[in-house]
Amino acid sequence: MHVRLSVMEITITMSLPDPASLPVPMGRRWIRLRARLTQGEVAHLLGVTRPTVTRWESGTIEPKGASRVLYAAFLRSLIWEPQPGPRGWP
Repeated sequence: MHVRLSVMEITITMSLPDPASLPVPMGRRWIRLRARLTQGEVAHLLGVTRPTVTRWESGTIEPKGASRVLYAAFLRSLIWEPQPGPRGWP
């Protein structure tokens, strides 16, 4: 999705991410592991089965419809969520 904003004769064009865009399958797995979540935990949070998450992460199947939008939003939330640092760091 592209947005064009014109203010005082200055035009800014920017791309907004598609709400259903997903990283490549390996990236999905990496995001989950970085957040220290199991496939079962992700499945429970999204209301799907663990084998479904396994298939999404392997690229065997792609999520569709509302599941895709929810999964994409979930992964984005994990990317922006602060992760624990090394011992002694907040």
